[in-house]
Amino acid sequence: MEKKIAYHIDNNQEEQPIDIKSLLSNIVSHWYYFVIAFPIFLGLAFLYLKVTTPIYKVTSTIIIDDESSSTMNTEEFFGDMSLFGNQKNIENEIAILKSYKLVNKVVDFLDINIAYYEKGVFRDIEKYKSSPYKVTYDSSHYQVFNKPFDINFVADNIYEVSFDETDFFVNIPYTGEKTFVEEFTFKDTVHIGQICSTEYFKFTINHSEFFKEGFSKNELEYSFKIKDVEDITESYRSALAIEPYSTESSVLEIKLEGPIVKKETDFLNMLGKVYIANQLDKKNQAAVTTIDFIDNQILQITDSLQGAEAQLESFRKEKNVIDISFTASNAAEQLQLLETEQSNLKVKDQYYQFLLDYLESSDFNSIIAPASIGIEDPLLNASIVELKQLNSQKIALSYTASEKSKELSILNLQIDNLKKTLTENVKNIIGSSKIALEDIGKRIAEVKGVLNQLPENERDLVNIQRKFNFSDNLYNYLLQKRAEAGIAKASSMPENEVLDAARMIGNEPISPKKLPIYLIAVFLSFVVPVSIIIIKDFFDDKIKDTDQLDRLSSIPLLGSIVRNSNEDVNILNSPQSGLAESFRGLRVNLQFLGTDIDNKVIGFTSTISGEGKTFCSFNLGLILATSGKKTVIIGADLRKPKLGEYFEKFRYKNGNGNGNTDDKLGLSSYLINKTGLDGIIKKSQIECLDVITSGPMPPNPAELLESHNFARLIEELKQIYDYIIIDAPPLGLVADYFIIKKFTDINIYVVRQDYSRIKFIEDIEKIYQSKKISNLSLVLNDVKKSKSAYGYGYGYGYYSDDKKVGINLLKAKPKQEV
Repeated sequence: MEKKIAYHIDNNQEEQPIDIKSLLSNIVSHWYYFVIAFPIFLGLAFLYLKVTTPIYKVTSTIIIDDESSSTMNTEEFFGDMSLFGNQKNIENEIAILKSYKLVNKVVDFLDINIAYYEKGVFRDIEKYKSSPYKVTYDSSHYQVFNKPFDINFVADNIYEVSFDETDFFVNIPYTGEKTFVEEFTFKDTVHIGQICSTEYFKFTINHSEFFKEGFSKNELEYSFKIKDVEDITESYRSALAIEPYSTESSVLEIKLEGPIVKKETDFLNMLGKVYIANQLDKKNQAAVTTIDFIDNQILQITDSLQGAEAQLESFRKEKNVIDISFTASNAAEQLQLLETEQSNLKVKDQYYQFLLDYLESSDFNSIIAPASIGIEDPLLNASIVELKQLNSQKIALSYTASEKSKELSILNLQIDNLKKTLTENVKNIIGSSKIALEDIGKRIAEVKGVLNQLPENERDLVNIQRKFNFSDNLYNYLLQKRAEAGIAKASSMPENEVLDAARMIGNEPISPKKLPIYLIAVFLSFVVPVSIIIIKDFFDDKIKDTDQLDRLSSIPLLGSIVRNSNEDVNILNSPQSGLAESFRGLRVNLQFLGTDIDNKVIGFTSTISGEGKTFCSFNLGLILATSGKKTVIIGADLRKPKLGEYFEKFRYKNGNGNGNTDDKLGLSSYLINKTGLDGIIKKSQIECLDVITSGPMPPNPAELLESHNFARLIEELKQIYDYIIIDAPPLGLVADYFIIKKFTDINIYVVRQDYSRIKFIEDIEKIYQSKKISNLSLVLNDVKKSKSAYGYGYGYGYYSDDKKVGINLLKAKPKQEV
């Protein structure tokens, strides 16, 4: 009984851990990614720093004094009059500092609504208070804001101005409105001091204090933008950061970020000055206003106080009225109740009108229920809810039913009937509401008639009484306070103080910072290539190495064939090459697959063309023949034959040496009985190697291979040769190999590194598990030397002995003996 040893590898279905060593090896093998990425990201970092406008941070501090700044101050004089607060609120002071009024005043003082730029290689540089020219625009004319005007000085007194913009707004003077312009282009040469005007702008350019003779020869290009003062004010308000040093501190720290240190420090310094001046003006204004008020009151009270008492007594005697407040109060209360009732009726009437309008339309879902606005009418509310429900059912049904469907017709009828009922009810309610409004209007008119008789007497009496009381109490009090107010004004000092003038924080911009940017660039130089490698490897579904084959398949791995980098090198003229060693290892491993078989029939196949089955079958034949084994290679791929191309270098140039073999004859010729065995066997230059090429391409290759002639051919060859190697068609494209495998003793499936896909292995594994092909082994072809099965590489005169090579047969364990 013949014995066969079957090998298998455990197919671990669990998720495999990350192979760190393999990952690092893969990263190192792509070292050129890092060489490319490093200068690219450093260059991008350099370019980013050049094109990005640097931002600086400046700061100043203001102390808010809660105590009086002098022994005699306005708060002391008028504290009992509640004209001034005794304690300042820090939050209020912050609000004042960021107020539109204060910031807008600072912007006006600094005159920064026109920004001047000098064009640079990477970005435009703003020339704050250093521009050689100055622009004055006409605010009464239409004006373009926040769009650049390009200036090119052709001479010291002549400049060329150009404007080319699309989709922009033009401010209309005095109205605050804007008009949209789709496109406008302007270009003209203008003299210094001459008005440059179009329908969308009007301005004049003159020399500034920084102008120097001959400055136009530097050939620099300039531009400027006229900015809206309101926009500048809002931008500064949002940019200002004001906060106290601590919760108990009355010192405010003001921070501002911007591209120009000088401009930002000027703004903060001016903000402090305007704030202090505003506080002092406010204090002085209060004192002045108080003194003026006291003077006026004293003049008036001097005369009115003398006649106030006589006038009050005379009025009471003449009108015979002591107190009319009760009568007026009663009438006013009644009038208020009636007006409230009238207002409620009007709201309801408006709702009913709104409801009636919607009932006449078809948008029932937008109707507001009466209960939602306080109208308590259960019947009307229920009817509206029902109408909305019916309309929703109609909308839902219209998506599935036709317009003529019975269900939709019933819904339409219900909606129409309910709509008619609601319309009649609402019209009746509107009529009733009008009657109620007319009635309450009459009642209000009656009450107003009563009130019209009272106000004049009451007003006269109240005025006389108030003048008398006020004059009597205020006269002496104001005489005293006037002297105190004069002293307060004279001694008035600002309570708040600028503690620190504006200064820049640090010695470099806060953004962008060079060191972090370059560190990020270096970091990305490593991270991006590694990410690309990992992502590429993750989505790469091609076979990489033997370990991957071990994980994916339980089919024994017969060996690995290293990559042949030189097409002129073959296993005969370079016997010490890695390629030759690969096939020697494959030859030795074959001895472990059925040692008791005298005549071995070896079939080579793959999933698709290009994986190297013909290359492997022919070179294995060469190795077997050079070892003294009579070997024949059959080109059984009748659809796309390639064996003849490999055989061309090793054949006798004149047929088989005897001149009796036609090059056009081959396997297909034998299968159709066109020639015998001697007519298709082609001799090679190697003594023990013969080749049977495919021959002419037949129209029915599967039928020919299934014929009795192919079986007879194999039996005849077994009598002559030690090894019969069949270069079969790809297994994944046609079914020819399932015909050929009936005659093979060993089946070799060729997988090509970085070419064959994982799905191919999954498919052949299914075939292997279903036992459709027996005695199947894998060969990994085109393996890089660093990933070869031997681990040492080739090409340095190294030979593996038979034992070492034989041990490489899969790292496999015997599965069973037969």
